[in-house]
Amino acid sequence: MAEQNQNKSSSSYNSIVIIAVIIIVIGAFFFFGKGDAVKTTSENGENETGSEVMSGLFSVLDQSAGGTVSLSSLKLSELVWVAIYEDVDGTRGNILGAGRFRPEHTEGVVKLLRNTEVGRTYYAVIHKDDGDAIFDHKTDLPFLEAGSEVVKTFTAEAEPKG
Repeated sequence: MAEQNQNKSSSSYNSIVIIAVIIIVIGAFFFFGKGDAVKTTSENGENETGSEVMSGLFSVLDQSAGGTVSLSSLKLSELVWVAIYEDVDGTRGNILGAGRFRPEHTEGVVKLLRNTEVGRTYYAVIHKDDGDAIFDHKTDLPFLEAGSEVVKTFTAEAEPKG
């Protein structure tokens, strides 16, 4: 009789462990597996395939041409750089500037070495900081989320008429 109770107790314990593992796996899938990996996204939430933007690490809206780029809705878990690239025939060209942002920053401005131009497309790319406080695209490599670089596109617009 004692052996039957022990078998029932052991069986109940195994069932609970199996259920717990299933719940953890499902929870991990929903937590880590959201969205599609995207390489380039626009601020309206679409990429080349029109699927939902996976990364919510920051936003960059179309904005007035000039010597700075404004970022908003920063949600960072580590110290990063955001580099601004010009578009050259649909791919990233020269880096116009980069700004360093800490996890507590929720918005920021990247100062550029050269102004953005009206009507042109630009890319904002998150790079990991290598710890030396100097941006170098060769050592501060692009941040990867689900195997893809975190990239947002925006367009430089004319100054609003006021």
